[in-house]
Amino acid sequence: MSMGWSLHTADLRQLEPSWLDDESALRELLYRTVQHEGLHPGMSLFHHFTPQGVSATIVSAGLRIALHSWPEHRAATLDVWCRGLDGSAIIARLSSVLAVPLTSSAPALSPAV
Repeated sequence: MSMGWSLHTADLRQLEPSWLDDESALRELLYRTVQHEGLHPGMSLFHHFTPQGVSATIVSAGLRIALHSWPEHRAATLDVWCRGLDGSAIIARLSSVLAVPLTSSAPALSPAV
């Protein structure tokens, strides 16, 4: 893997709307994603829109994730900037989690995202 920064983007469709409008669940998911990569979350910004949707950004030393959601369209965009990590795998993991209903026992909320 290259030690330089790489950008990975995805336009995600057919996602579970319960995730896409839940700022707290998205915050926990993104924090656990950063931790799963062995990094420490740094600064973050999360904003819930009215009537629906969330924009989220989280930054760590080797990983930056931005997510913007449109629950009414079951869609989101995901941007992953990373250094020395597999950004495509990060997008794949997040995509699979966001496609299943949000429950209190969602697999995304386990330590191994």
